[in-house]
Amino acid sequence: AAGTGAVKKLWEKNEIDSKWAESSWSKKREQQDRRRNLSDFERFKVMRLKKQARYETLKAQAKVKASA
Repeated sequence: AAGTGAVKKLWEKNEIDSKWAESSWSKKREQQDRRRNLSDFERFKVMRLKKQARYETLKAQAKVKASA
């Protein structure tokens, strides 16, 4: 078994931390943590932005449907 010093050297040599930060799993966990720590007002702002985006897509779809 390798000691912690050898593992640390290989860890830094292979840049495991940067590879982890780029992974989708890491990004998903970071997003979960960010959402978990939102205040009530921040959750409200997220809800409003989602509603706004949904309204824009529905408006664009209605425009396409009307022109067809």
